[in-house]
Amino acid sequence: MANEYQHHRLLAAALITIYYRSKSAQQSPAPTPLGAEVAAQLSDVRTERDQLKSQVGELEQRISADDWLVSITAADRNQLSAVVYAFSTGVNLDNLNITSPFIDFIFDVVNGSVFTVLVANQVAGHVIAPSGLLKDVPELGDALDDESTRRIPHAEKRQVRLRQWLQRMEADAIITKHTPHALVTFNLTNVVVRVKAENHPAGKAVGKHKLHLESVTTRMPPLPTTRGHYAACTCRTLANSGLIPPTHAWTG
Repeated sequence: MANEYQHHRLLAAALITIYYRSKSAQQSPAPTPLGAEVAAQLSDVRTERDQLKSQVGELEQRISADDWLVSITAADRNQLSAVVYAFSTGVNLDNLNITSPFIDFIFDVVNGSVFTVLVANQVAGHVIAPSGLLKDVPELGDALDDESTRRIPHAEKRQVRLRQWLQRMEADAIITKHTPHALVTFNLTNVVVRVKAENHPAGKAVGKHKLHLESVTTRMPPLPTTRGHYAACTCRTLANSGLIPPTHAWTG
């Protein structure tokens, strides 16, 4: 009798458990297809978010590592003239005795800045010759008329030619004051050739600055073998100095 009673209690407990589980299942239906799609999209968004966080972290590390370049960029922008150099590579005095005399000053411009720089196509100021201030303002050579030839990328150089046109009296003064092969100095410190940084992060050219041009010294060309104005002026100079007889001094 006791065993039968125990059996009925267990059976009742089982039936009660089955009833409540069935009722709970009815109250919590299975996810619909739309709910499953939203859950999948949410998972994708979370995955993409984690990837972006990782990429941002890598970029922050790179920016921190390039802090030194930021400071150099700022210094170059503010003091471009200190890192763009002009070196004299030659002076051509072979055209002093022609109808329209001129002198060519040749420079190598080296870009030591982090920017691409552009050499301006206009010049200001005057060259000072041994005979005094020359009247005309120098001009950039024809090769620099094209902007692409005036653009100098980082760590590269371009050749710049300054042409100084001369009045006839100025050319004669240079010739008569110097014998062939004599040293002659021209002061270009007052000549203004500007450069500007072109690829600044702001997208605009910034910081126009002046190239530092120094005095240049060269030798006068040899005495021409043909009769001409240069030879006449030079021979008069030699005759006045007593280096050749006066009768050999050409009158041009």
